[in-house]
Amino acid sequence: MEKDIDSLIKKALQVRYDSIICPPKEEIWNRIIKKLRKKRRQELLKRLRPAFVACALIAVVSWTMIHYPSPVMALASKIIKSIEVITGNTFKIHTKVVSDDNEKGNDYSFGRNIDDPRIGEAQEKIHFMVLIPQFIPDGFKLDNVDVLNKDIHKEVVTFLYIKSKGEDRSECFEIMQENRPGGADDMLNIQKNADTKIEHIEMNGIQCTLVSYDKNQNKLLWNSDGVGYKIDGNVSKEEIIKIAELMK
Repeated sequence: MEKDIDSLIKKALQVRYDSIICPPKEEIWNRIIKKLRKKRRQELLKRLRPAFVACALIAVVSWTMIHYPSPVMALASKIIKSIEVITGNTFKIHTKVVSDDNEKGNDYSFGRNIDDPRIGEAQEKIHFMVLIPQFIPDGFKLDNVDVLNKDIHKEVVTFLYIKSKGEDRSECFEIMQENRPGGADDMLNIQKNADTKIEHIEMNGIQCTLVSYDKNQNKLLWNSDGVGYKIDGNVSKEEIIKIAELMK
């Protein structure tokens, strides 16, 4: 009896198996290829989506900076972090510098008595008030003052401070001040490495970007009253912040 049942089950399974129609192998292969292509497209879109988002954010910020410059700095500081991640070894700081085009008259000293004649001469050649550091780290002295004033729409003053050690002049830092009347976009590329640290700090109510390469190699950037400022060189984090805070 059991043998008869087994035989019937076997025949039933054989009939069912024989009735199955298998698609041609070419059709099966085409289906597999389509599924693989679809999966690859989905993976590619996942990888590219952050880049698309970053490009869209940059475009929005650029348009907003042109039409609504005053409230945009807080938004720009948030987007900086996204750009840092996406670009890998290089990040970009995108800022909007807006200045007042009101005529300041002919008093290019701005009513100040400037002790260092090099700074005084530089101030006479440009149309914005140069801030003078009131704190300089021990051992550093002003070595050179450079002025770029061929274009009134992009005047730059640079102070170079050097720490003298006999023949060794390797320790130095630079203060750069750049005026852009009428407003202008500024895109700055900064090379990153494994030890680079980026901080967004507030100094005297102004948002600043601090880039630290090691303990005594730092860069500080900020904008105020239509002027872009940068301090860069062989100074500690505490010293570079103090230099900036006491500039006037």
